[in-house]
This record gives sequence, C-alpha cells and structure tokens, in this order.
Amino acid sequence: METLGQYLKREREFRKITPQEVATATRIKVGYLEALEADRFAELPGSVFIKGFLRSYACFVGLNVDEVLLRYEDQLQHGEEQPSDRPPSYKKFAGLKPRRKALAITVILFLLLLVAIYVASR
Repeated sequence: METLGQYLKREREFRKITPQEVATATRIKVGYLEALEADRFAELPGSVFIKGFLRSYACFVGLNVDEVLLRYEDQLQHGEEQPSDRPPSYKKFAGLKPRRKALAITVILFLLLLVAIYVASR
C-alpha cells in the first residue's frame, strides 16, 4: 500500500512541481518537505505543525486537504513513525535572515521622518 509520503511525492511530480516551488509557495523548509515525502514524521516539529504543513502542501499542489489529513491519521494509527511532540527548537530559527522588504520600508520611513523634521525646522 502507498504511504502518505509516497502519495504526496507522486502527486507533486505528476503536476511537475519541484520541492523548491512548494517550499517557496508554502514557506515550508525544503528539509521538512523531504521529511514529509519520506514519511519521517519524527524529524518534524510536532503533529500540529505536520497537519499545518500537510494542509498548505495539499492546497498548493491541488489535493483534497481532508483526504490528505485522513491518510496522515490512518498512517499514524497503523503504527507508522510517530511525530515528535516537542516544540520546535529556536536554534532552527537563529539563522533566518530578516525580511528585507520590511527592513527597506523601515529605513525609508525613517529617512522620510528625518527629512520632515529637517524641513519643519527651517
């Protein structure tokens, strides 16, 4: 019988969607997507996160979300690898770059504020 991960990978490849495209659209790290498609749930942050990842993945790829979640629950009930219920480690997020767009907007607003103060003081 086909596992959830095999199903996800087969459907993604059938639609000619790369893992990077899924990662970009869903903001799920490629490593997490690879773990989902390999049924390595213990490598993921926890079942709540896994369900969120599965919802996002299914929506983007064009799969029935309820069917995907049912397959996940069914696979867990049949003793497949259990997800870790530990919260995600903050070390995983330490290397993330700041959002450049937000930073650029902040800098522009700061410069506009300086110009407004300069003009008002003249």
